[in-house]
Amino acid sequence: MDHQPLRDDFTFTSMASVAAEGHSSGIVVLWDENILLVEEIAITNQEVHCMVEVLYLTRKFLFSSIYASPTLAHRQILWQNLKCISDNYHGPWLVGGDFNEVTRASEKFGGRHLNNKHVDQFLNCLNYCNLVDLGFKGSRFTWSNNRSNSATILERLDMVVANYGWINLFPNTLVRHLPRSHSDHCPLLLTPPTAITNKPFHFESIWTSHPGFHHPFSHVWHDNNDSLLPAITNFQTEVHDWNKNTFGNIFEKKCILLARLSGLQKSPHYPTSNFLHHLEADLICEFNNLLKLEEYFWTLKSRIQWLNNGDANTRFFHLTTLQRRKRNRITTL
Repeated sequence: MDHQPLRDDFTFTSMASVAAEGHSSGIVVLWDENILLVEEIAITNQEVHCMVEVLYLTRKFLFSSIYASPTLAHRQILWQNLKCISDNYHGPWLVGGDFNEVTRASEKFGGRHLNNKHVDQFLNCLNYCNLVDLGFKGSRFTWSNNRSNSATILERLDMVVANYGWINLFPNTLVRHLPRSHSDHCPLLLTPPTAITNKPFHFESIWTSHPGFHHPFSHVWHDNNDSLLPAITNFQTEVHDWNKNTFGNIFEKKCILLARLSGLQKSPHYPTSNFLHHLEADLICEFNNLLKLEEYFWTLKSRIQWLNNGDANTRFFHLTTLQRRKRNRITTL
């Protein structure tokens, strides 16, 4: 599998990767050189180790991306490699990915009984390296065999761990288990706490192409003929509500569907409920249809008249729109 298109699709500037092998899709680490300075340290078929510097914070740490083998003997080599790194590096360290192992019985449902010896070897590696589970919000399991009833197997194979040096550098960081949709693994999202700020009002030219745009707002200007400022304020309020119910409805439905998928996959009845598995399939189908609508939205908004059928160009259209917005910004008069 060629990982280069991934970098281009997501418009990152640099990449470190491990080639796909057999059923394994390999490992890809992508970054933007305008935000991160990344130096590749070591790469094997199960791990990519990079020294990362966050430029605007001038903070450095070691990041290890993991894709552990399903074969025990290969995982044991990985555990030994991590211990070796711990012996030689004592700075902030973040490790995340698919470890293909759980840490306790509650992280597994269905299938064969837990092999305590294998679990102990993994825990011994984490303890030796002083790596702490950062916890998570979301579904208890990150992997599913996508079967129903008595054949269902669910496990928490993916996790993010860090040493205390990294935790002190980035306190209160949150790990989210996002809903599964296109893979048997759920994506993990690592986010620092951020302040929420209100965006300034921005008129979208795509609004004027909608046949229902003009009529609802004509009264705003007639009701405030004597004062421009109240008219603008009232217009902003009403057009904001209209956009939310028209174009914004796509994104609202998308959020609702993701929330429903997340709640369904977190349900204690999910592993054994045939109804919930069928509902999950229906929600994923509906979610994929919304993604197509979102792609169409960005096609219109970016004024691009062509689209390669089947390609997920949403990211491309979004960035094109942002670049145009940057070019059109007036900074001085």
